Amino acid sequence: MESLLIPATELTPAVNFDGASGKLFIEGKSLPEDSRSFYQPILDWVQQYSEGKTEVKINLFLSYFNSSSAKQLIKLLYLFEDLSEKGVTTGVNWIHKKSDTMMQERGEELAMLVSVPFTYEVR
Repeated sequence: MESLLIPATELTPAVNFDGASGKLFIEGKSLPEDSRSFYQPILDWVQQYSEGKTEVKINLFLSYFNSSSAKQLIKLLYLFEDLSEKGVTTGVNWIHKKSDTMMQERGEELAMLVSVPFTYEVR
């Protein structure tokens, strides 16, 4: 499957989904004016990529996200939860800076909404 590469901007995170290796990474700030339009290709790609896979995991290293981005991230997590219910091993690696307790807490809050395993990595 082809990779999904979206460069970071001042308002959107970088997306690096490698279709060959299966490494999925979103990094940066997420404040798009239309979060649904920004995240829909990400949701579509994960849906397509996951077909026939036994494991799908994602790395999220966000320095900030607004409420509309939070809604889209929750949709992404629900997709992972659906995959898990179909027998796919899923997981989220939530990455945050050591000094950024707010982002650590945001990850913990998101983790409480779904039954997808979260790991936490400090950089």
